[in-house]
Amino acid sequence: MPRRQPVPKYVDEIPAHLATLDLLSDLGLKPGHAQPVALVELNTRDCQRLTGLFERAQAVPKEDTP
Repeated sequence: MPRRQPVPKYVDEIPAHLATLDLLSDLGLKPGHAQPVALVELNTRDCQRLTGLFERAQAVPKEDTP
């Protein structure tokens, strides 16, 4: 069985071509694929958060629900 490629991980910065779910949602978008293409570790004085990053170019509009 072939090995999976490791997922890139960024710390405290998000490349311009990637976005979090929250950012995509704020833009009225959702990821084009379910799996994140990278991870970002966001650190503050009191908190550490690890979240997925998705390709902005593959994002699609969210469906409007009544």
